[in-house]
Amino acid sequence: MLSLKTQISAQNALIKDLLEDRTNLHDICFSSTNANKNLKLVRSCPFEPLHTSLSWRKMITMQDSMALVNEKLERHLEHMDLQEVKRKADVASLKKEIDEMRSQANWLSVGARRRRIRSTCCTLP
Repeated sequence: MLSLKTQISAQNALIKDLLEDRTNLHDICFSSTNANKNLKLVRSCPFEPLHTSLSWRKMITMQDSMALVNEKLERHLEHMDLQEVKRKADVASLKKEIDEMRSQANWLSVGARRRRIRSTCCTLP
């Protein structure tokens, strides 16, 4: 089980990576050298007129890219939520085991006290 500090630093690192991905996607979408790549990335629409401007296509590509980054963030958050639920279940099961061990220890200590009492009673004249 990871410590809370480790989990937070891992989350911060992932968010930083996702933000860098978002910045890189922005650079790719709005650079003039990658115009042909941008056109290939755009989802084609059968009703799209042929004279649609390149800047509009870049904007659509940027929206698609942002949607992908947001989807990645949502999946990560869902995964973290599942890990939190699993961690809480693990904690609950550990508490249950500890309670069982305590009750067993209580029974053992009661039995040991009874044996000591019996042994001292039997040795008395």
